[in-house]
Order: sequence, then structure tokens, then C-alpha cells
Amino acid sequence: MGPIIMLFGLLLILVGYWAPWVDHPAAGLVQNGFDLSEFVKFIPQVRGGSESVVRWVFFLPLPTVALGLSILAHALLGRNHRWLRRGLVSVSLLLLVILIPPYPYTLGRLLGEEFRARTILLLVSWAAFPFTLARRRWPTPAWIAGLLALLTLVGTLAPIAQFLAVRDALKAVYGRPIVIGWGIWVMVGGASLLLGATAHEVASASEEATR
Repeated sequence: MGPIIMLFGLLLILVGYWAPWVDHPAAGLVQNGFDLSEFVKFIPQVRGGSESVVRWVFFLPLPTVALGLSILAHALLGRNHRWLRRGLVSVSLLLLVILIPPYPYTLGRLLGEEFRARTILLLVSWAAFPFTLARRRWPTPAWIAGLLALLTLVGTLAPIAQFLAVRDALKAVYGRPIVIGWGIWVMVGGASLLLGATAHEVASASEEATR
């Protein structure tokens, strides 16, 4: 049951990432996590240098969920879930493709200031992906659960913290208080669910080891 709960938690994180983070009556002013990575660079305070923003942090949920799904598919799901494993790996690859910056044919642009950090994140994620497929080389389930928990903490807390840091600057752009969208809460709920499941997995592994 634990792996299924972890899977559900990862899917909630993904839904929350694409759902509204900034809510607004006008649909064109609603922003999700992916949109914010581009939108924040147009904030006057950011353009003027008075507000510091680490834009690539907003992309972290993509490799987090991608690598998490692949780890879950190959390390915790049994041999009877072949089609589920293939489906999860396919979703993982799709998420990593989405992470590719625009203008992939221009190497100089990928290594330029605007896309350099995102390109590095992409390369690190693609380099880590093959290791998630090496099912026979994975350590104990407790270590796997701990790795999933670490990925979840970094991939959800960092972008949410960055969003809250620029909330006042966004308020100035919108001319009204920023209403936190339901995507944030779904993302937090998914992370909490996954962390709870990983903690239970670690506790169960520890109990079996002491018997």
C-alpha cells in the first residue's frame, strides 16, 4: 500500500504544480508554478535588481516528480506491475522533455544567462534518470523512501518559498493582494502524503531489521 500512496502523492504534486498558484478573476492573470518561472522576470523590482529571484527553482517540481516516478516504478513496485512501470517511466520522460528550454537549436542561448541554470538542471536530471532504471542496484526500501522524501522536500519547499518571497512584488504588479491559488495547497498535500508514506516505509523497514 505504501508505494501506491507515494505514487498518489507524486501525482498530487504534479497536479498542484500546473494548477493556479496565483488566483485571479481574469483567466489571463492566473499563474501556475511553470508560468511563474517566466512571469517573475518581468516584475519591475526584478528587472531593476532590487528583488532577487532564482527562477530555475520554479522548475524543480518537474525533475522531482519525474525522478520520483521512475524510482518508484523500478525500486518499489513489484514485477507484476510491468505496464504501470512503463507508464510511469513514459510520464517521467515527458516531464524531463518539458524541462528543455526553448530554442534548443541555439547552444549559445542555452548557455546564456537566461537559460544557463535551467540547462544545468536539465542535464543533471537527465544524467540521474538512467540510475533510476537500475532496479537491481538499488539499496534497501528504507533508503529508497528516504531519497524520495529528500527529493520531495527540495522540489516542493524551494519553489513555494521562492513564490512567497516575491509575493509582495507580485502584489505591486497586480495592484491587489495576491490570492494564493489552490495549486499550492494541493502540492503541499501531495508532499505531506508522500512524506508520511515514506516515513511509514522507513519505520517498517527498521522494525523488520530489528526482528
